[in-house]
Amino acid sequence: MLGDAGAFVAGMVVGMMANGGLIEVSMLLHPPPPGYDPSDQAQVTAFIESLPATGYAMAMLAHLAQAFFGALVGASISRERPMHVALAIGGFTMLGGILMMMMVRHPVWMYAELPLYWVCAWGAAKLVLARRAVP
Repeated sequence: MLGDAGAFVAGMVVGMMANGGLIEVSMLLHPPPPGYDPSDQAQVTAFIESLPATGYAMAMLAHLAQAFFGALVGASISRERPMHVALAIGGFTMLGGILMMMMVRHPVWMYAELPLYWVCAWGAAKLVLARRAVP
C-alpha cells in the first residue's frame, strides 16, 4: 500500500510541475499587468478574468497535462493498482479544477474540461498497462 501512496504523491508532484510549466508559458504569452502581486487574490482573479480565450485554452491544456502526466507517472510507479492510482490523481486534479472554477469566474466552455481529467488519467493508465503487457 505504501508503494501506491508513493506513486500517488510522485504522480501529483510531476503533474503539478507539468501544470506549472505550461502556466509559465501562458504567462509569457499573456503577461500580467505591471505591479501584479500573485499573493493578492483580488489581483489574481482580475488577471484571470482579463485573459483572452487563448489564455483560457492554455490553462485548460495545463490542467489536462497535470492529470495526464501525473497519472502516467503514478501508474508507471504503481505495481499493484496502476489504474486506481491514475484515477485518484485524475480525481484530485479534477477537485482542484472544481475549486478553481468556484473561486474565479471562467467562460462556460471551460467547464468541459472537468470530465476530461478522468479521460486523461484513464488514458495514461491504459498506456502504462499496454506497455506492461508487451513482453
